Amino acid sequence: MNPRSIGVLLALAFVPAIARADDDSPQGVGGTRLDQPQPRVVKPPKLVKFVEAAYPEAEKATGKQAAVTLQIGITESGTVAIVTVLESAGPAFDAAAIAAAQQFVFEPATVNGRPTAVKIAYRYEFVIHEELKKKTTADFAGQVVDRATHKPLANVTVALDTGQTATTDAEGKFSIADVPPGTHTVTLSGDQLTAIGTQEEFEAS
Repeated sequence: MNPRSIGVLLALAFVPAIARADDDSPQGVGGTRLDQPQPRVVKPPKLVKFVEAAYPEAEKATGKQAAVTLQIGITESGTVAIVTVLESAGPAFDAAAIAAAQQFVFEPATVNGRPTAVKIAYRYEFVIHEELKKKTTADFAGQVVDRATHKPLANVTVALDTGQTATTDAEGKFSIADVPPGTHTVTLSGDQLTAIGTQEEFEAS
């Protein structure tokens, strides 16, 4: 099993409020407000340094998976000020997620281009992937050619003592998959070919 922790940015939990002009604010020519607020452009923080959480050993042994939702307070410089748990997955997962998130580094959020402190929700997922199983058999592929002319021989039967066979194509090529490891007898036969046999050693690939 290959345990991994994956982080998912959920949402910007804090957005600076947009000021509004009162109804009795001064007005200019044609009723245009002189103090009408300009739209604010809010840019959320961007994670630039991710730290993978250590998968709790006790949970890894049982194959347990979980997700922890955190609230991360990010300063104006992009460092992490505080991390709290919004949705717990148990003490071990919570502690691992917090320890990793405390080491995050962000490109800070901005309002109209100016850095600002914010809080975000962040989901840390602990998942286990099955490792690719090691292949326990061999693949046998090659090309049969005429010994004298070196031209490819088509329609030649390639047989193993396991009962597996293949027939060469127009280019003399063949392929037999999943051959058990060990020494096997290989036999070549065809209409215009005297049957010949040889022994080959096969190893799992």
